[in-house]
Amino acid sequence: MSSRAWWWTATAALVLAGTAGQVLAWVRDRAFWGDELYIAINLRSMSYGELTGPLAYSQAAPVGWLFGEKFVYETLGGGERILRAPSLVAGIVTLVLMAAVARRAIGRAGALVAVALTAMSPGLLYYAAELKQYAVEAAAALAVLLVGDVLVTSTGRRWWRIAAFVAVTVLAVSISFSALLVLGGVVAGLVVQRAVATQRWRDVAVVVAGAAPALAFGGFLAVRRLDQPLVPNHYDLFRTGFPPADAGPVQLASWLPRMWSGFVEWPLGWAVPALVLLAVVGGLVALAVRGRWTWFAMLVGIWAAALAGAATRQFPLEDRLAAYLLGPTLLTLAAAIDGAVRLALRRDIAARVVAVVAAVAVVVAFAPAAHASYTQATHPRYRDAGGDILTEVAARLRPGDVVLMYVFSRPLGAWYGPRYKLPIVGHADLFPDDDCQPSSVDAALAGAKRVWYVHGAKYSGHPAGFHERVVAMLSTRGRVVDARPQPAEGGASWVLIDLTAPPQPLPAPDLGPQFSCLRVR
Repeated sequence: MSSRAWWWTATAALVLAGTAGQVLAWVRDRAFWGDELYIAINLRSMSYGELTGPLAYSQAAPVGWLFGEKFVYETLGGGERILRAPSLVAGIVTLVLMAAVARRAIGRAGALVAVALTAMSPGLLYYAAELKQYAVEAAAALAVLLVGDVLVTSTGRRWWRIAAFVAVTVLAVSISFSALLVLGGVVAGLVVQRAVATQRWRDVAVVVAGAAPALAFGGFLAVRRLDQPLVPNHYDLFRTGFPPADAGPVQLASWLPRMWSGFVEWPLGWAVPALVLLAVVGGLVALAVRGRWTWFAMLVGIWAAALAGAATRQFPLEDRLAAYLLGPTLLTLAAAIDGAVRLALRRDIAARVVAVVAAVAVVVAFAPAAHASYTQATHPRYRDAGGDILTEVAARLRPGDVVLMYVFSRPLGAWYGPRYKLPIVGHADLFPDDDCQPSSVDAALAGAKRVWYVHGAKYSGHPAGFHERVVAMLSTRGRVVDARPQPAEGGASWVLIDLTAPPQPLPAPDLGPQFSCLRVR
């Protein structure tokens, strides 16, 4: 078998292995969790035009991605797997794009390493099986990198390359918030590299002109997004992704290590942030030593844009919102590994020692990601079993039963309630005595024989004993006859109270005066 045929075979095997892991995670029929529920409800209740404005539940998503999901919902239905299918497709596309990008950036051997790292990325495996846009963001970043390189290095008809660059980048900024940052970084890197290093002014003009449509369209979408309200605790949600407000040079410098550690922990999923940083720097050095200055410039530009977006508190560099950096980072790490292998092949003893040390460091840093990837593929993270809980309740309903949802589980009932035809009569909340409305409980339970109190995973700041107090107050109206024990780590549960039986009050935990009275919204 020729080396070319061998490479194609090995690449296809790695892509198929990564695809298999994503499919395994996707095929598990997990119920939607909070953010997925919010997006699904918006898709069901809003028109295409309404999706361009503020979304319910303080959600935010790229309008192009929302349109695609709305089309899937209207044509194929609203099942969990169906609505998550675009993310699965994006995850698979990310693997394919990584093979193409890495082959151009670091060669065939390095591309195999890059595809393997991507296939074993726990972040990508997770987001490829979730109803959110983050797998799409990862694919969009690699697509912009690919067309950026094709635009300035490929031979052939320039108009075709410009057309492809414009089409891909405009699509990218419509389906990905972060694509605007990636495009800005790629353009800045290419302009600096072409203007300063090679003085190829024609290339500079082509890059700027080709990027103008997408930059203008993406800027328009970004301004529209900034005009819409953010989540009230937006900056609290991403404590390491943003520096402190009004941070000076010292505060910015102290923020960088925290930010990097958070990114390495998730979505990268590696360990020992200092080693990962050294490997990233080593990968950039390896690209420079081999004269891959176009890739060096684009990758540095992307990270500079990402840091600028976070430092100005516009786009956090943390957790799921940093998923777009998975591709560029894994590509750079693959370049570092490829460079270490090239050192090891030298006859210089010192070079071999450096290569061995680098290899050990990479293995140590990567080991948690490999384990997490296996776990995610075989036992996908299950954030909220609330849908399963409501399935159980629906199967056991009797005439005269009603369902009372926890107030923060309202989206859970709004999405799954109609599917199972659940008689949801309201949402339980606790208030101070001076804001109590006992009649709201009477009205909700009027004529009912049994009430199911149901809640999903915790997405609130309510104290741990909140549900226990709700059940205790309901037990003054009947007797608890069955319950699904809540997992030790928290999560979905239900309690059944027979309202026709003599009351058997349970002890109620004291949560303070602000949680003294049961009220049904």
